Amino acid sequence: MGFTSWENNISRGQMKLTIQNDLSAYGIEVVGPENTNFDNELRVYVGPNSYVGAAALVNAAKPLAIFIKNDSENDVVGLALRWKFVTSNGELKEMNQVQSSPGILMGMVPRDPSLIGKTSLINAKTLRFLTYYESVGTQIGNLFKSNRSERIAYQLDSKRVENSLAEMARQNQGAINGASEMVVVLDAVIFSNGTCVGRDESFLFESINGLVQAKRDFLNDLRAAKQNGKSDKGALDELSLKHSASSSPERSRRPATGKEAFEKAYQSSLADLTNEIDKKRLHATDEEIASDFLAVRDSDFIKLKKEVR
Repeated sequence: MGFTSWENNISRGQMKLTIQNDLSAYGIEVVGPENTNFDNELRVYVGPNSYVGAAALVNAAKPLAIFIKNDSENDVVGLALRWKFVTSNGELKEMNQVQSSPGILMGMVPRDPSLIGKTSLINAKTLRFLTYYESVGTQIGNLFKSNRSERIAYQLDSKRVENSLAEMARQNQGAINGASEMVVVLDAVIFSNGTCVGRDESFLFESINGLVQAKRDFLNDLRAAKQNGKSDKGALDELSLKHSASSSPERSRRPATGKEAFEKAYQSSLADLTNEIDKKRLHATDEEIASDFLAVRDSDFIKLKKEVR
């Protein structure tokens, strides 16, 4: 596989990743690829039995690979990064990378007792591997899950490595092709207590708030229908009809404003909840479905708030 000039510069150590993190005061730290602890963190993260294969793959992804450490007392349930690439002629290309697991904000609890306290994006006093290369992030994430739970068995075989390297090559022809400077910005974080911190130019707060509010409104509509005398079937049919009429936004397009980000997440969530009714009806009764939805009380929801410093 051939290498472009900027890839050769990376391999020679002439290009390094600049890390911008304004969230150290909140207990959020970034371990970059140049950090002397990086390889040791990776060994602990994936486990000693998987380290050799993982290290080979991660080394190919450097310097666009980092660890986010959460030294706070709260879990991280939402995270936004902004990858910036500047070409030699000054052209700026950006990509937002957003990850979330906001279930706790909606009162959701894992069905598997062994997973309680382990489903957040980054639990308190732990860390998470992140990279610009999505395929590499997926592979390392699977090794992490396997290392953490005996119920999950995952091996990084040669085929998976080959597929990840091929996907990396495709991504290299995108925003980072011709880059002379690389920056990753820790844009925003949302904690399990609902607090959002950071500049949040990615509209993480609005996006997660849209998801949470949609679920809350959906459940309140279901409760209201039941209180008005609707049967379980009638209540679910009413919700399906009401929200199927809502237009599902184009998910690939990046929102230009916070309001647009909220509305996009809100409508997408309602569409997903409507589809969830149809899927559940394949193997459960309407009574079971309604009861499952309403197991979450309105008081279980956590209100999101944005902290400004």
